Amino acid sequence: MAVRSNTVMINRINLRRLLQEKGIQQKDIAAQVGINRNTVRRWLKGEVKWARANKVYAISAILDCPLNHLIQQTPSATEPTPQERAQAASALNISELSRLATQEGDYELMEKLLLVLRDPILPPQRQGEIFNELALACAQQNKLNQATKYLDLAKSLHLQFDLPEISAKATSLEALIALESGYIQEAITINQQAIATNKEKQNKQNLIRNLADLAMCWSRYGKYDQSLAYSQKALELTSQQHISTKDFHFFATIWLVRSENWIEKGKYREAADALAKSMQYAKEIAFRYGIRLGTLQLALVKTLTGNNKEGESILRQWQEKYRTPQNMHDLIFLSWTWRTLGQPRRSIEAIEKFHQNPKPNAYYSGRLLIEKALNYRDLQLKSESKIIWQHALRQLGEAGAEERIKRYNTFSDFCEHEEHATDHNYGSLSGHYRAVMENNNSSSTPMTYL
Repeated sequence: MAVRSNTVMINRINLRRLLQEKGIQQKDIAAQVGINRNTVRRWLKGEVKWARANKVYAISAILDCPLNHLIQQTPSATEPTPQERAQAASALNISELSRLATQEGDYELMEKLLLVLRDPILPPQRQGEIFNELALACAQQNKLNQATKYLDLAKSLHLQFDLPEISAKATSLEALIALESGYIQEAITINQQAIATNKEKQNKQNLIRNLADLAMCWSRYGKYDQSLAYSQKALELTSQQHISTKDFHFFATIWLVRSENWIEKGKYREAADALAKSMQYAKEIAFRYGIRLGTLQLALVKTLTGNNKEGESILRQWQEKYRTPQNMHDLIFLSWTWRTLGQPRRSIEAIEKFHQNPKPNAYYSGRLLIEKALNYRDLQLKSESKIIWQHALRQLGEAGAEERIKRYNTFSDFCEHEEHATDHNYGSLSGHYRAVMENNNSSSTPMTYL
């Protein structure tokens, strides 16, 4: 049988082994490289022995293995040409890759794949997509300098070739990088300018994204009502469009943000309702990040409303499944919940175990130090608590979280009051949570946790 020069004989045994080792399903690998799932199945069964070189090259990048591990050693089994590299990158389903990486939280693999497949021979639009996704992958790994570098490359392509979609995504990522770098006010300004631009251009899709991003910024800043208002506007605009499963990631995330705002405001019934909606969307698409963080928030809501036994049960289920926090946001809710359960040592242990690498930005550092100070207070270590508290406020000041500082300053004498020293059952920072609990009569929405 004649074989085309751009094909290779696939090593099905190694392919099967690598898929199993990496825990990647046939349907996922097929979606990422743009082939039919049955093609992968037939390779693994030996029914089809040959594959296009560019597809095998893309698979080798996804599996993070040398190309020669996936091909039989034949005269045609050579490294791909630049043209074949470009074909592989063009064939790659970047939106699917981004979706899967977001669901699994595996941005390191996403970065490796995109780095291997980027090539100057690609069309500018495709290059811009890759640079934007590389910026996202790096930002989510706290590699903020690299993220900024890729973002600048995407912007320069827009300036050269007028690529509005690339520019809009780059602006959203610029705000994300500012936020993750701890520059909250800068992120707010970027999003406000983007909202004004997209309103003028009547670009509803980008406007929705900017509104959601701004809601996240206001939440970190400490203006919870403004965050709720912007997230509500984003939801209203989304409801005017045709909704598909592609939108479920957005809904799961935005309802998580709303839940966090309600928790901070002491409105636990509303927080539980928001969590129920978030978890519903997250489970529909197996959005692991959403399920993981949503479960932690649910454990906290249970404990804040006095359901300590149920809250601790959910928390232990979470630890059995996930073992350890995956990011700073997880850690804040984990330590907060242990503290609210009256176990400050467990809370401190969680912070100390994770609070090493990567070094958190000023915002997260401030939030974690607030938790640490409150735990020290509960352990009757008042002088240490005050020192940590003041350091926390300085960190939040660096991040520009002015409203949070104002709020926390109203509790700056809290550590000095003996009657509050061992009171564990109310929320994060103030005695006002006890009143909220007593008046809330929370009847949180029933749901399965994991």
